[in-house]
Amino acid sequence: MPGDLSKVFQLTSDFLKKRQDETGLWKVDEIKHNEPSLYQGSLITTSQCMLTLMYCQNKDTIVNMAKAAHYLYSRTLHDRDPIDLWAWKTHALKHVNTDLYRRTVKENQAFIAKEQTKHGYWSVFPKTFNLTNFSCMLALLDSEHSAELKRVSDWLCDNKAKDGFGWGHDDTSESSQITFTAIISMVLLGAGRDPLDPKLQEVRRYFEMTQNADGSWNSTKFTSGMPTTFATTVVLDVLMRLVDDPFDPKIKRGISFLVGSQNPDGSWPIVRGEDGRQFYPYLYIIKTLAFYKYLKDHWSNLENQVLVNSDIPKQVVVSHLAKEFEKYITNKFNYNIAKRVFESRFLGITKKAVERRKKILQILADHPALDVAEVIDELKKIKTYENLNKKTHLTQLKSDLEYLRSLNLVYLKNYKYYTTFDFNKL
Repeated sequence: MPGDLSKVFQLTSDFLKKRQDETGLWKVDEIKHNEPSLYQGSLITTSQCMLTLMYCQNKDTIVNMAKAAHYLYSRTLHDRDPIDLWAWKTHALKHVNTDLYRRTVKENQAFIAKEQTKHGYWSVFPKTFNLTNFSCMLALLDSEHSAELKRVSDWLCDNKAKDGFGWGHDDTSESSQITFTAIISMVLLGAGRDPLDPKLQEVRRYFEMTQNADGSWNSTKFTSGMPTTFATTVVLDVLMRLVDDPFDPKIKRGISFLVGSQNPDGSWPIVRGEDGRQFYPYLYIIKTLAFYKYLKDHWSNLENQVLVNSDIPKQVVVSHLAKEFEKYITNKFNYNIAKRVFESRFLGITKKAVERRKKILQILADHPALDVAEVIDELKKIKTYENLNKKTHLTQLKSDLEYLRSLNLVYLKNYKYYTTFDFNKL
């Protein structure tokens, strides 16, 4: 495997931690290329950076991810806001495991599904935009909206670019563009499309014949058609699932190109040699590298050998492992958050205070939001705290809640406290 990927993930985590705003968001200072400005705004950027940290699997980023989740949850969206914003807020928050967030995600997914046209695409003036279709599909993956996903999948497969290789900006595109083809293929596979589908295998051939000698792929017109880390990583994400061997030389060259593109400070340039102040490639790069590492680590496992050595096409095996990878990342994300908090003494100085604050976190994880008096009522149901009195212990419990709030483990909205993570998973 090229380089030490654990070091790559650590460098990225360290860089993103430094660049996060106090309010929990990440923002882009300057748009160097011609990417859609909507996708450089703080909501989508924060969603992507939060997910990047999740794929980095670094326990030390708990506060950063909690602050980001809180920022996204608190960001109110209206019907008139672009559906892309709804999609990315939903896609990030669906990885967080509290009932409060699950309910928000479910409501947002219902809104996104309602906005789908009868044809299957999502409407953007003058008709549609495949980046929007990609984002909406991401938000609906692994949800109850399988009918909507099938409708858009069928529409996309019937509306490739006129040259027949892949996809362009929209259904009117004359020629395929590498990044649009990759992101649409990515969500089609995520939605359950057969990797051996002739239309996807045509995509495989298109990618294989367009790879550059250094392992990279050229991006769309948005980045002047030059080789970019973004184009390379989204192609690799898809190609690993479409080829007969996910470790073939084309894949390895692409992985080497990505690893060799990281800047010394941990950032990722869009074009090699530039600074890394635009964050959108980070999520796809880290996710692709993490998936490649996961495949390498699990390909020869005894439990997978039956699949790998069977007559089942390798593409189907990789698709199975891709699903397992996503479950592994999300479960590890939430487990590590809870584990780090519950093994730490930073919840207080005395053992009694630490235990009481752990119980408060567990209570908040079971309820959408509670005020101080309601937290006391819930604590009193536990034998250890049955003698609590609202009159005499209100100040102490408020102090506990504010301390947890200062750690970005608890948040306050409309005079009620809630937590970002489910601390009952251990």
